[in-house]
Amino acid sequence: MIPASQNHANIHHDLAALARQGAAQGSSDAEIELLAQMLVRAYDPCISCSVH
Repeated sequence: MIPASQNHANIHHDLAALARQGAAQGSSDAEIELLAQMLVRAYDPCISCSVH
């Protein structure tokens, strides 16, 4: 089982919190997207390789 599968629930909750926080701070969509990508890679650095 890959780490992304094991951490899916935590990734989901953390992404939701990140989006709420970014919106509250007035971050742009692009800034929030970049932070979301960083967050997912923090859980599973190989996820970007698996989607190519």
